[in-house]
Amino acid sequence: MKNKYLLLSLALLVTSVCNSHTLTLPQCISSHMVVQRETPVPIWGWGTAGDKVVATWTINDQTLKADAIVDANGRWKLFFPQQNACANPSSMEISVSGTSLTKTLTDILVGDVWIAGGQSNMEKRFDYIPEYEDYLKVVDNFTNIRFCRTNYQAKTTEMENSKGDPWYVCDSTNLYKASAVAYVFAHELQEKLQIPIGMLTAYRGGTDLETWMSRSKLENDPDMGFIKGRLENFDNTKAGTYPTINYNGQIHPIKQFAIKGFIFYQGENNVKRAPEYRFVLGKLVEDWREQWGLGELPFYFVQLFNVGPTSNGLYEESGWADIREQQAFLSHDEQLPNTGMAVIIETNEQSKNTDETLRMHPHTKKPVGERLAWLALKNTYGLDIVAEAPAMKRHYTIQDTMYIEFDNVADGLAIRRDSDVLAGFVIADDSRTHQLVKAEAKIINDSTVALFSPEIQSPYVARYAWAKDPVCNLINSEGIPVGPFRTDCWTSGVGYSLPDNDAPANGDNSLVCIHVNGVKLANFSNSTLSYDLEADTTQLPYVTAVVRHPKSKMVVSQVKSITSEQETDRTAIITVTAENGTQRVFRLVFNHHVQSATNAALVDHQGEKIINNGVLMIQKGDRIYTATGFGYK
Repeated sequence: MKNKYLLLSLALLVTSVCNSHTLTLPQCISSHMVVQRETPVPIWGWGTAGDKVVATWTINDQTLKADAIVDANGRWKLFFPQQNACANPSSMEISVSGTSLTKTLTDILVGDVWIAGGQSNMEKRFDYIPEYEDYLKVVDNFTNIRFCRTNYQAKTTEMENSKGDPWYVCDSTNLYKASAVAYVFAHELQEKLQIPIGMLTAYRGGTDLETWMSRSKLENDPDMGFIKGRLENFDNTKAGTYPTINYNGQIHPIKQFAIKGFIFYQGENNVKRAPEYRFVLGKLVEDWREQWGLGELPFYFVQLFNVGPTSNGLYEESGWADIREQQAFLSHDEQLPNTGMAVIIETNEQSKNTDETLRMHPHTKKPVGERLAWLALKNTYGLDIVAEAPAMKRHYTIQDTMYIEFDNVADGLAIRRDSDVLAGFVIADDSRTHQLVKAEAKIINDSTVALFSPEIQSPYVARYAWAKDPVCNLINSEGIPVGPFRTDCWTSGVGYSLPDNDAPANGDNSLVCIHVNGVKLANFSNSTLSYDLEADTTQLPYVTAVVRHPKSKMVVSQVKSITSEQETDRTAIITVTAENGTQRVFRLVFNHHVQSATNAALVDHQGEKIINNGVLMIQKGDRIYTATGFGYK
C-alpha cells in the first residue's frame, strides 16, 4: 500500500514538470501570413527560461531549421535565412525541444509586407466604399493579399503582444473587414508586381499623431522635449491624445516583424496644432524607422482632403490649409529622404454634408490607396510611371502677369473634366496689406499657368486651393491633382493655443530649407554659405524658408531691388528666433556687379563680408567662401 502512494506521487510530479513548459507566439505570427522577402525572417515568442525552441520551415522543397534558447525573461527569437518572393504556400513547425509542445503554421507566403497606420480614414473598412462590389467580383483572383490587424489597445507601457485577428486571406469572405485604403494599395502592388503582399494594420479613430510615437523617442530625442513636457497635462486614459499610448499597444508588439515600408493616413486630429505637424511627423518617421532597424524604410502618407464647412472656397485662413502645408513641407527636408505624399484634395464627395461623421469620412477611398501605391511603385519598386502630384517648380512675374511653372506634369497640365475654367488661384501685390484677390488663370503650355487680375498691377505672391474646401481643378494628364500651395511666407492668420509644457526652452534656430522664387537651394545646410541657383536676373527675388523647430519664429525681409547700388536693397534677411530667445540671422545678398551673372550668397550672422572686384566673399575664421556661382542668367 505504501508503494502505491509513492508511485502516485511520482506521477503527479512528472505531470507538473511537463506542464511547466510553455510556447506562445505573437498574434502577428500565424498561418496565412506573408513574410518579408530578401531579408532575414525573424520568428519570436515566449516560453520557459532555458528551454530550446526549434523551428522547421518547409519551403520550395527545402527544409530550413533554426533554434533559440529562451532567455531569463521568457523570450526567444530566431531567424531563417532570407528568401525570394514565393507564392507557393509553405509550412512551419515550432516546438520546444524534448517536449510535445508544437505550433504548426500553414499557408505561409513570401513577398512584401507593409504597415498601414493612422486614424479613422485609414481604418474605414472596404465595404464602406462605393467600389466594394466591383472588387468583390475579382477578389478571389488576388488571394495572395493577406491582412493582419492589431486591435485597439491603449496602454501607458509597451506591450509585447497585440490583440486582434491573426493573418487572414483577403478573399470574398473576408474582404469586407480590410482597411479600404490599405487593400486598394495592396491590390495595386500585387497586380503590378505579381508577388504576395501582406498588410499589417494599426489604426484608431480620433488619435493625435503623438499617440503613435514611442516613449524612447520622447525620452531620448532632445528635440521632443516640448511633447514630453506635456505629459503631465494630459489624461493617460485618453487613447486619442496621450502621447505614446497607441504606439505601446499596437506598434510596439509588431516592430520585430520584417517589413518593406509604411503607409500612413492621419492628421485630422492635429489640425488644432498644425504649426507643429511637419516637425512631429518627421520625428515619427525617424522613430518608426529606428524601431524597425531596417534602414530608411519608405514612408508614404496622405495629405488631408477637402472638408467643410468653409467660409470661402476661394481663399480662407484655416488650420486645414496650414496642416496641409506642413505635410507638404516634409518633402523639403533633405535629412528625411524616402518619403512621399499622396494629394487627395478633390476626393471628398461629402465635404458639405451637415452630418460631421460623413463629412469627415469620405467614401472615396480608392484614389487614396491608388495614389499611395503609385508612390511606392515608382519610388520603391522603380516602375516608370507618374506618381507624384504636380508641384510648383518656380514662379516669376512679367509686368501684370504672374507665371507658375510646375513639375510632375506627365504629358501636361489640364483642367479636371467636370470644369471649364481653371479655378483656385488668388494673387496679391507687394503692398504688404496681404489682400489676396481672385486671379484669372490660364494654362499656357504643358507646365505653366499664367495668373492675372485687373486689381493687381504687379503680382507679387500667389496661393492655390488655400481653403478648407477649396474650389480647385488643376491636374496633370494622369488625373493627379495639384495640391494646395503658396509662394509667400506670411504668418498664418490662424491663432493656435498650444498645450503647456514644463520642458526647457528649445534653442534650435536653424532652417530646413530656403527657396528663391520657388526654386529650392539644393543640398541646403545651415553651415554652407554659397549655393548655385538658376534664375532670371530680371526677376526680383522672393525668398521663403522653413524653420526646423516648431517653437522657433521666423521673419523674412525681402529684397527691394537687384539693380540698386545699395547692398541693403539687394539683401533678403531671414531672422530665426528660437524658443529660448537666441537668434540666427541669414543674409541672402544678391550681387549684380559681376558681368557674366547675377550672383547671390547666403551669409549667416557669424560671417564677415568682403567685396573684392565685384565678387562677394564671406570670411569665417581663416576660411574664405566665394559666392560667384549662383548662376543667374
